Amino acid sequence: EGRARGAADGRLATFLDFSKAFDRVDWNFMFGCMTQVGIPPEFTRWVRLMYMDPVVSIFINGHKAPPIWPNRGVKQGCPLSPLLFVLTIEPLSEMLRAKDGLGIPLPCGYWTCGALFADDVTLFSDNPACLVDQLEIVEAYCAGSGAQLNRDKSKTIVLNNQRPVGGWPGLNLLINLDEVSTLWRDIWTHWYKLPWSLKSRVAPMA
Repeated sequence: EGRARGAADGRLATFLDFSKAFDRVDWNFMFGCMTQVGIPPEFTRWVRLMYMDPVVSIFINGHKAPPIWPNRGVKQGCPLSPLLFVLTIEPLSEMLRAKDGLGIPLPCGYWTCGALFADDVTLFSDNPACLVDQLEIVEAYCAGSGAQLNRDKSKTIVLNNQRPVGGWPGLNLLINLDEVSTLWRDIWTHWYKLPWSLKSRVAPMA
């Protein structure tokens, strides 16, 4: 069972910062994700070959430094790397969605728990207790994937003009909506109250 929730504590948006997100990808976890989503074994073997015993050499002022043998991270400059990274962070999204009651309710009756764009992850929380549950899931994901959450650089804002009560889950309270520009607040308030369906709100504009 999740912790008791209520909007009275203040709904939150938390912007997570992962330390060296692309460089910390665990290869075994990455290959496991490829298998889990049904990527053909032959293609996975080709990707494994790309990551087998890599050696990196750095030239400094024309001199070759001693070789480095990386053991994690996706390859820089490789067109496949962004897709591989997305595969490795998708389990975090699935873990957050799997637990009922996390996130904030939408007028249509659905809940949204966050938004992910590559390594930019935003959590939406109904109150601080909900955020604590979400952060526990994030830490569990980090333990299995090789990711590392940087709590010092992760920031939280309050979405409904209320300061959280009953304790704070350990992230930095950045600002509340009183300190956000009037334009942004007006746009958010107007958009949220429009009598549209969720589909019409997120559908691409013509």
